[in-house]
Amino acid sequence: MAGSPTVSIILPSYNAAAWLEEAVDSYQKQSLKEWECIIVDDASPDNAAQVAERLAGRDSRVRALRRPVNGGVAEALNTGIRAAQGRYIQTLGADDIIEPFKLEHQAGVLDSNPDTALVYGEARYFDDGDPDRLRRHRVDDREWMPLVSGGPRSVLPELVLRNIMPYQAALFRVTAIKKVGLFDPRLRSHEDYDMCLRLAIAGFPFVYAPAQGTRVLVRVHPGALTNLRVQMWETLVAVRDKADGLLEDPSLRRLNREMQVRELRKLAAAHDDRRGRVSAFARASWIAPHPSQKAMNAVRAAAALIS
Repeated sequence: MAGSPTVSIILPSYNAAAWLEEAVDSYQKQSLKEWECIIVDDASPDNAAQVAERLAGRDSRVRALRRPVNGGVAEALNTGIRAAQGRYIQTLGADDIIEPFKLEHQAGVLDSNPDTALVYGEARYFDDGDPDRLRRHRVDDREWMPLVSGGPRSVLPELVLRNIMPYQAALFRVTAIKKVGLFDPRLRSHEDYDMCLRLAIAGFPFVYAPAQGTRVLVRVHPGALTNLRVQMWETLVAVRDKADGLLEDPSLRRLNREMQVRELRKLAAAHDDRRGRVSAFARASWIAPHPSQKAMNAVRAAAALIS
């Protein structure tokens, strides 16, 4: 492809051989043609790396990279970003699909808003094997995204409460990512939430800009996270720890800790072993911003210890 692409699509792949071709097909149908797709195989035991090589052989805009050992999503994303040539970054799951005007529309929004770190739009979820039944949430059709635009005053309070978007819905400015640092490889999940928090804390505006034909369609594999609940809550608590060290507004730090206390309680509930439950409740008691929360979680830690 002559010249640098506008958008670099970074596609971490692990055991994704069954979906890669459909994903890349959705990129080839984009109205914006100046893109590259970097498939980063994260040491898959299936034949995903061979599928990626075959796709790269068919379209010069597709590149296939392979990591020698599995490092997780954040490491794979960083491998792709380091190799990227585009000024905007689209991160996707290897089984996600994007509608045909997503890249063109969102790149145009970032072109028009040079100080903005990211633009995001709508997302829909579908069960693997049932692509025609779309919904707004992973489990039902309720709206959960707060749909906010603006600088930190608008975005950060919502973002401290919870992640405000699925990462696939966003298009990132690569210079903003590099300014705050790449994805944190110590995080085995929620690396996208950590990135959005760091971008907002650094003062970058976000833009919510939905438009027809620009949604990301996220494939859901029922039950896939059932055995990862402890890891999920542990990682979210770690993201809160990082944010606590970066937030300067006392009210936002207090809100962040209140949310962390709730997540530690969920971590305790997810643990099968007594030590994990006691540790989570004790930590919740230690960081809780209110005396009543401290006392309540101390009691729960004691109860878990003797149960």
